[in-house]
Amino acid sequence: SSVIVTDSNGQFRSHVEFLPMLEEDEKKKDGVEAIGFTVDKEGSIFLTMPVLFTVYKFSRDGKLTSFGRPGSAPGRFGIVAGIASDSRGNLFLADKLKSVIMVFDKDFNFLTEFGRRGSRPANLFVPDDIAIDRRDRVYVSQARRRGVSVFGIAFP
Repeated sequence: SSVIVTDSNGQFRSHVEFLPMLEEDEKKKDGVEAIGFTVDKEGSIFLTMPVLFTVYKFSRDGKLTSFGRPGSAPGRFGIVAGIASDSRGNLFLADKLKSVIMVFDKDFNFLTEFGRRGSRPANLFVPDDIAIDRRDRVYVSQARRRGVSVFGIAFP
């Protein structure tokens, strides 16, 4: 997986190759690919890699950090997909297997999750991609012709 960074006029600034940065045992796993992608307001790049149950953060200073552990408990990863950040720097992560959106703070601490598999309005069915607008409304695309669900998020 690689990313090309441009300025606001589309002029090339840099190129980042992520796979060479991974640990040797991570590189050897079959099917390693980035699925989710976002850039936060500080310019950090986030990638989700479902096979590794991991979210990677590449900060503007070139530092690579990661978080994630497999499991079914809240805050653990099933099949991670889309990722987005809100105005506070919180990360929202779609989990296809668990059919939830997990929320982590900027330091990768688990805050909450919402959704659940089902057909009611607040439920999700295999959430895939996620976007957050300037008013911190969360848009979640889903499988099975469920379309896009919109959530308003309020933090104390």
